[in-house]
Parts: sequence; C-alpha cells; structure tokens
Amino acid sequence: MQMLSRIELTILKNLIYDNAYVKVVLPFLKKEYFSEKTEDILFTQITNFIHKYEGLPTYESLLIELGNLPFREEELSQCAKTLSL
Repeated sequence: MQMLSRIELTILKNLIYDNAYVKVVLPFLKKEYFSEKTEDILFTQITNFIHKYEGLPTYESLLIELGNLPFREEELSQCAKTLSL
C-alpha cells in the first residue's frame, strides 16, 4: 500500500488545509484511529493547535510545535516527511 493512499494521511492533510472539513469531522475523530506513531503524534499536535489557537496550523507552525517537544530526531524527521507528502 502506498503511503499516499492511507486514509489516515488524507485525514491529517485535510485537518491542515480544509477548515470546513475540520468543523465537520474533528468532533468525531479519535486518537485511536491513528495506529502509526508518526500519525498519532501529528494528529495530537494538529488537534492541540486547533483547540489552542482556534485556527488551522500551517506546515511551518507544526514543525515549530514538534521541535519544542521531547521527541527523538528520527521521530521528528519522520513527522516532517509525512507532513510534506
């Protein structure tokens, strides 16, 4: 299965770029839906950002938020790679 075809990645991308999607879908999403570690980290950070700032995060703002957290370098680089797909 290609990475781009995973529904989890599609959801994460829409949480970053589509405000109407966020308003409809976010109340129904659960952390458990994201089984891969990277996707779980990104989902948590995206939802935290949306709740804190009441707006959508940008790619750059997510990288800054991730950089402020105590993750290993490989986890951070994998998150950045996933965001750039």
